[in-house]
Amino acid sequence: MYEIKNTENTKIITELSSKVEHTNGHQSNIKSKLHETEDENRTLHSRLDTLERKFRDSEEQIRDLMSNVAKREETIHQNQMRLEEKSRENASLTRQLENALADNRRQTEEFKDRFNSKERTYQSRIVDLESQLSQLRTEIARIKREKEENERKFNSRLYDLKDRLEQCHSTNRSMQNYVHFLKNSYANVFGDTAIGLPPTSPMAL
Repeated sequence: MYEIKNTENTKIITELSSKVEHTNGHQSNIKSKLHETEDENRTLHSRLDTLERKFRDSEEQIRDLMSNVAKREETIHQNQMRLEEKSRENASLTRQLENALADNRRQTEEFKDRFNSKERTYQSRIVDLESQLSQLRTEIARIKREKEENERKFNSRLYDLKDRLEQCHSTNRSMQNYVHFLKNSYANVFGDTAIGLPPTSPMAL
């Protein structure tokens, strides 16, 4: 019975170890998803850098246009139409840049919201997994203590049985010696007629 109980405990420990490995694998998947989220964040930052460079390039173009206007103030009348056209182009570029910046800010805010939501979900899941892992460790420790206690009881019982077996052997040897003594005494008293008697077993006595 103790061996069967020990086998069952070993099976339970194996199953719990498998569950712990599954939990660790699940945590690795969560970490992988976090890395993917970080890659997405880097991609958005790269896009933001590209838009900022375009904005700086546009600003440089605007400064160049203003410099050209300053140089051509003496011919402002002849170039008035061209100046107005350039102004409209600059206004269009400015609106496009403002729209691009607004869209980028909106995308960045949406990304932050999604990232914060995912982060909270992952943190909650990690806490839950850590709690489950702690429970599994507690259960494994309890089973280990039970196993050690069962092994101690089994060894104690085994030692007790060995002592009792040794006592039985000792009693058996004493009975055999006593029977041998009776046979010798019978032979000494009655002579050779004792030789034909069947041997007496200790169990018969």
